[in-house]
Amino acid sequence: VLDTDQVAKSYVEFVATLTDVVPADKIIIVGIYPSPLNDDQVRGSLPVYGTIPFGEEDIVEEEDILVEGRQNRVKQYNASLKKYCDQYGLTFDTVYDEVIDPDTLLMKDLYRDVSDLNIHIVWETTIMVWLQRWPWLKDLVPENFEKDLQKTLDDYIETKPWAERTHVATKMGVQGAMQQEQARGEAE
Repeated sequence: VLDTDQVAKSYVEFVATLTDVVPADKIIIVGIYPSPLNDDQVRGSLPVYGTIPFGEEDIVEEEDILVEGRQNRVKQYNASLKKYCDQYGLTFDTVYDEVIDPDTLLMKDLYRDVSDLNIHIVWETTIMVWLQRWPWLKDLVPENFEKDLQKTLDDYIETKPWAERTHVATKMGVQGAMQQEQARGEAE
């Protein structure tokens, strides 16, 4: 069994060695992102990423399939990262709460890839969350960065003509989708 607390500790200890060349207040460790998969997609996703061989999907235990267990592992690992960041005087941040529906623990469609088996989240919408959270980051991006995100998302989606879903940002644009999400959050 993998000791994720030890993995987090080793990672933060390594990053803390970088304070020899970068001030600790300039280092941010970002928590891992939640699982974007629905329960019925987990077994199919694992062989696609080479985690298990095709045809051996049944070896995956039920607790590893259910979203609650997967998201709890993410939260536990991120808690370990935060604990060790605090010990070493480093900053920890996460967008877990922003990208997850708190009622279902499923990733909001705004951040999900159009491919059901993809374990990565859509960076164009996720980076917008970081830009809102970190004003200093917004100061570093080119002038048309937010507008250009739509082109990169459109270009990416073109590479997936077989995708099972349409991304919400293809209908209303990255900025429009983010504004809708922000309005929804304010209404709650």
